[in-house]
Amino acid sequence: SLTDTPWPGLLKFGMVADGVAVLHDNLKEIFEYWGDKYSVPNGRLFSFITKKAVEHFQRRVEIPVNGQADKYTWEYLNWALSCYDAYYISQAKQAAAKNNNHW
Repeated sequence: SLTDTPWPGLLKFGMVADGVAVLHDNLKEIFEYWGDKYSVPNGRLFSFITKKAVEHFQRRVEIPVNGQADKYTWEYLNWALSCYDAYYISQAKQAAAKNNNHW
């Protein structure tokens, strides 16, 4: 995952930036982990769909919903991705132990 991705600055509707592409990737990864079937676009444009995806994330982690990738939202996204990483590392270690392989 892209855990601990530095905050690129405020990202909001209508912006075009490399940080938006990173935001899309991070949202896709965390929604997949949560099992959410939530649409997240590709690319550098912070579209209406991106705004709705950010709002969905903000609701899920119970932080203020503003549809913007502010510093607070970015920190929560990194936190959620670190949980995702920990979960999958744990699963890999359990599978390796089950198969008598070393992690």
